[in-house]
Amino acid sequence: MVTEGADWWGDSVMGDFSRARKRWVRTVVLVCVSLVGWGLVQPQARALPPYPSPPPDFSHPGSFHNTSWGANDQVYSLTGGQRDREMLVVLPRFSDVANTPGADENWAANRFFGGFPSVANWFNAMSGGDLILTAAAETDGTANNGVVIVNAGTFQSFEGLNDSQRSRRVLELANASVNFATFDDNNDGRIDDLELTVVSVRTGNPIADNPDTPANEANADNCGATRVSEGASYDSKTLTGISVSLNTTLTNLMTLVHEVGHQTTHMRDLYGFGVGAWALSGPTCGPPDTTLFGPNGFEKVHFGWGTPNVVVQDGYYDVANAATGAQPYYILYDPSKGTEDYFVVENRQATPNTYERSVHDSGLAIWRADDSVWESASDTTRPIEIMRPNGSTTPGCNANGICYGGDPADAWNPCDTTSSQRTMSRPWRDGTASRLAVRAIGCSASTIRAYFDVRGPGVLVDSTDAKAAPRRVDVVPTEASPVSFAVMNTGEATDTFDFTVEGLPAGWTASTDRKTLTAGAGSTANITVTPPADAPETTINLNVVGRSTTAAGISSTSPIQLRVVLHETRLEYTGAVSQPWGEGAGFAATVQDADNALAPIAGAEVTFRLQGSADAQEATAITDASGVATANPAITLPPGDYQLSVSVKRLGKHAGAALLTDYTVERRPTAIDYTGDATAEYSDPAAVSAVLTDGISGTPLAGKPIGFALGTQSASATTDATGYAVSSIVVNQPAISTTAGATFAGDTGYLASSDSTAFVIDEEDLNLVYTGDTLVPRGTTPRLAAQATQEDDGSPGNFTLAQVQFDLTPTLSTTPYRFQATANASGAATTPATGLPVDLWKVKPSIPATNGYWEGSGNEVELVHYDERAKVTGLGLLGRDSAGRQTQLTVTGGYSGGRPVGVTEFLSSEGLFVGLHDDWIVRVGNQAIVQAQGNLALNTPATLRLHLADLGPILTRRDWFNATMTSERGTYTSGRVTPTLGDLWIR
Repeated sequence: MVTEGADWWGDSVMGDFSRARKRWVRTVVLVCVSLVGWGLVQPQARALPPYPSPPPDFSHPGSFHNTSWGANDQVYSLTGGQRDREMLVVLPRFSDVANTPGADENWAANRFFGGFPSVANWFNAMSGGDLILTAAAETDGTANNGVVIVNAGTFQSFEGLNDSQRSRRVLELANASVNFATFDDNNDGRIDDLELTVVSVRTGNPIADNPDTPANEANADNCGATRVSEGASYDSKTLTGISVSLNTTLTNLMTLVHEVGHQTTHMRDLYGFGVGAWALSGPTCGPPDTTLFGPNGFEKVHFGWGTPNVVVQDGYYDVANAATGAQPYYILYDPSKGTEDYFVVENRQATPNTYERSVHDSGLAIWRADDSVWESASDTTRPIEIMRPNGSTTPGCNANGICYGGDPADAWNPCDTTSSQRTMSRPWRDGTASRLAVRAIGCSASTIRAYFDVRGPGVLVDSTDAKAAPRRVDVVPTEASPVSFAVMNTGEATDTFDFTVEGLPAGWTASTDRKTLTAGAGSTANITVTPPADAPETTINLNVVGRSTTAAGISSTSPIQLRVVLHETRLEYTGAVSQPWGEGAGFAATVQDADNALAPIAGAEVTFRLQGSADAQEATAITDASGVATANPAITLPPGDYQLSVSVKRLGKHAGAALLTDYTVERRPTAIDYTGDATAEYSDPAAVSAVLTDGISGTPLAGKPIGFALGTQSASATTDATGYAVSSIVVNQPAISTTAGATFAGDTGYLASSDSTAFVIDEEDLNLVYTGDTLVPRGTTPRLAAQATQEDDGSPGNFTLAQVQFDLTPTLSTTPYRFQATANASGAATTPATGLPVDLWKVKPSIPATNGYWEGSGNEVELVHYDERAKVTGLGLLGRDSAGRQTQLTVTGGYSGGRPVGVTEFLSSEGLFVGLHDDWIVRVGNQAIVQAQGNLALNTPATLRLHLADLGPILTRRDWFNATMTSERGTYTSGRVTPTLGDLWIR
């Protein structure tokens, strides 16, 4: 709270060396900076007309403002801001109110004189060492720690005093422990605010010090006030007019700093002008101790804190973080307007662990000052006002006394969407054009770069984007790549400028764009940058530059990033994706410029690499005029699946490229030709053979296993040096039309192949000899038997695979019979002729056609199966044979004792046959066959067989006979003879 009206002393004379030293150093610095064009901060800047050199001192020493302490107040100047002094902290205690727990002497000493954060430390840090407050000498408690604890009686009696009376009461109570005479630095018999700072910190108490407004007690106890003490003399020194800040143990640290600021600099409160938490003289009551912020540049100017940089030439400036208090801040003014109107530019950052940790925004804070209205009491006439990016005016204080504390949109920060503007070009407070500007403002950071546009010549180049980041421009090797950036003539006269890029690496070239721009005109510079063919594919940080061609030293630069980009290379694999090992790989690829209508790229080196888990093979080729690269190395890798990587190296502006594709190294094909037998009989050996060759080259393949198959049988062999393999198979299969062939199953290097041909298996030949019964009486089952023999070819077959079929053909009946038997291992086959009826049978042994292993048959033999009850008798006279000759037959026969007996005579053209005995008689129904042995013509042995037929009584039907006689003379056959006389009787 600003000190209310009070009497003030006359001019004070600074007599101590510390004060003189600080003023001398500051003056020397200002002069030296001016003489070198402010080179300590920005080496490129020097004072140009219309700016004087050295620039004016905006703290206006010798011309003081009127303050609440008095007119022409020297304390509100470098005098107060740079005068080191002692500080006395008095803690009034009361007999009827408990002390705040912990608020003892040590607490007060640390709070006011300790390290960060404390009151004295705040002034030391934020003034850059220009204002140092030390503990006043005293004898209470711990001597000389600057803290005195006093007994102030009752709380009501103390608070019943008005502010000036309480201030004097504090001094009176402290007098016993303080020798005030030691603070009279200039020995003028008076002690003022330039020599001693007195702070009162009473116990916070819930009892309202103003009974009429008890509700305000909470605010009162956490706030503070600075009042001028009533006059008094102590230790022979007059303390009339000295300030005392009245606080409580509940007052936050920033308010204590604020009140001490009133005492040390006689500053006025500025929170009615919406300075917020940006200024020492802003609102501080209420927040906790952790709320801390520093002074703004306008206050520093008047306090003489730090070195203000008066901008005297257009250009870029780096504004450092004000958190340390020692960093420079900038003043922009127009000499033709005078020194009471100006802008202050500073970098404010909410920085942890500093006194700037609670500022409400981070970025460039820009203040507009008008010292001519310093004493204004109207919010609409502001001596100091923050220039917000959005152009709005911050509020002051409302009817409830709540004042603007700050907002995240106060500072200039293009990286913040709430304050993205980058150009401050506001008029003066009186509404006239300032003709000054802050342009190309950078984003919030520990150092913020911005272009200060003041009076006089200047050129702005800005190659940054909307968020103040250097724009990145792509450039292509060997191509004149366009680069554009914003430019502006910030001077007041037409000028010509050259715009280009500086600091290019060796081999790079850039064009220059020369432009003539009228005063304040903006434009776009268009240049080209050509990197060399081998420029690395990276991003380089450079500066674009604009220079006046008519005035030396008028230039500015702006960062830009040039990113070397290459034309995208389109790489397409167009070759084979599989080949047998040993053959040409068939690699091919097409290389084209994807950024130039797929124009072919000639002369590019392409690498083809087949890669397996353990093996690899590589070949390179150069693209031709069509952009095609081919390579055809013989594949040395074993068969398998591989990845083929195809890559092309960068060639000038053409980027490298790579791709992967699957590639199969195949096994080589083979060809096999079956050359063995095409037929064989069962049980005979068949020769099987084949020739194996490489399917591509025809080369014989040696040492390869060949499998042979003949029907269901198999064999194997290995090829010799000529690729020939042979083996033998003894056929054990039945007769069939099948195939015989050869197969190579393949191996790790060669594919399988096979060949086959038709093969006929025939039955093996057997010879059968009947060995069974030939004469069997009725009641006995005839035994049919045969003996098989095979040709002696050295490859015997299995007789048990042979079935022998006995076909029996009857003579006297019509039904034939068939019996089968399986041969044993020796070739004998036998079977009973079960159920065979009596007859003269012709027996034919043979191998059935259904037997697939054997074929063959034996001679037909006769089997006489007779009935012992058979009888024949009779005469056949005057019968003619087939030749028409007369025959006569007499026959009598039967069985006696199981033997045939009878008499047979037959007269024919051959002569008379007289039977000697019968061999057998077979009778079936009314027919019979009699075979007899006898003589022909008395002395020629002969066999007579008679086939007789009894057709009934002779008067009803004529019988017949057929005679066959064999002798050495030959065979006589009568044919059917029907006798004219006689009767044949068969029973």
